[in-house]
Amino acid sequence: PRMHAEQQRKLVAPLLGRDDDLRLIQGLVTRARNGESGALILRGEPGIGKTALLRSATSAIRDALVLRVDGFSAESALPYAALQRLGMRLQPFLDGLPRRQRDALQVAAGVADGPPPDRYLVGLGMLSLLAAAGEKSPVVCVVDDAHQLDRESLEVLAFVSRRLQAESAVLL
Repeated sequence: PRMHAEQQRKLVAPLLGRDDDLRLIQGLVTRARNGESGALILRGEPGIGKTALLRSATSAIRDALVLRVDGFSAESALPYAALQRLGMRLQPFLDGLPRRQRDALQVAAGVADGPPPDRYLVGLGMLSLLAAAGEKSPVVCVVDDAHQLDRESLEVLAFVSRRLQAESAVLL
């Protein structure tokens, strides 16, 4: 959907000089609408506007499932804390996953008992969740302050980002 000119000005005004970055992110989202997945890492010094860029680029998305998770130092020692928060809105798709992937995700999220899950199965489970959700509408996962995520969630997200192909998903 098109935004009114006033809405566009509000989004872009604080991001002067970031037009190329906005176009790059919007291009990834457009490709996801066409069944092509992608991942993008934004790096830079604190305070240069990475958070504002992510918010601006994703705030106007209406025809996709936008999932956001921020890294918090208070949760950085809790295994899979960020992944649990990211996956909360993907729960309706859990039943369609292979049993071992579903079980691994549920143990990682703390909603099922069991030994620590195999990270490979957790990664495959998250990839499968994104693929299942992407069949309904494109999925845009926005991870801000990733350096403060727990190690397990970060590893799973890196695993997923390397395997995204045709899931109609974007990982930012």
